[in-house]
Amino acid sequence: MQNTTNDIADALNMYCEGMSLNEIRRNFIQQNGNYISKVTPYNWVQRFMDLAKKEADKHAPKVGNVWVADETVIHVNGKNVWLLDLIDTKTRFLLAAHLSETRTSKDAQILMEKAYKHAGKYPRIIFTDKLKAYLEGIERAYGAESQHIQCSPFEIMNNNNFIERFHSTLKSRTKVMRDLKSMETARTFLDGWLIHYNFFRPHMS
Repeated sequence: MQNTTNDIADALNMYCEGMSLNEIRRNFIQQNGNYISKVTPYNWVQRFMDLAKKEADKHAPKVGNVWVADETVIHVNGKNVWLLDLIDTKTRFLLAAHLSETRTSKDAQILMEKAYKHAGKYPRIIFTDKLKAYLEGIERAYGAESQHIQCSPFEIMNNNNFIERFHSTLKSRTKVMRDLKSMETARTFLDGWLIHYNFFRPHMS
């Protein structure tokens, strides 16, 4: 390729850490006189985040037995959509995320099935808030394999702070983005960004 592996890796890291595509291009010009085109960073994001997802899907993380699920709102093409996600409290590994315009039991089931497929096991305990969709969704996905504990926001705080911190990190990235123009674009970004969060971004813990 015309650009080095390090150049592409730097561009992907800049993008995941919050720089816009135009800012990445300006940085390449200012730092080393590399006049990449405006679409080059976006092409790298699409190509290599998809490749990274395929590789990450082969990895079975060694996670604990207590998981927490939660949901938050992100903006896609001017609309609010739901991001449901699930994190392991022991390792802080983000096991699954599901982007949807709804918060139904089917959405909760999809999230749980993704987490099980990734971890290769059921949790011993799973904490959620009192969203009713989790009741049926977890029952369909895990049956009697896991104990489901629903909590109020204050009761769940000790178990939920990891995922709330993740939401804060994610929103600090998405609030400066203007290119989440469709659900497909948003899913591509989230797939890549979650890999960055799990495998590349330093955690304070």
